[in-house]
Amino acid sequence: MSDRSRSIVTRLVLAGMVLAGLSGCIIEDRPYHDHHHYWHY
Repeated sequence: MSDRSRSIVTRLVLAGMVLAGLSGCIIEDRPYHDHHHYWHY
């Protein structure tokens, strides 16, 4: 049980990191094009 749950947790963590990376790239790419005033702060 512990090994199976551990593998599931690792899969969830990896999936979360991938999704976070993709969403982070999308969020970081938009301010450059859409909101130029973002850098004036």
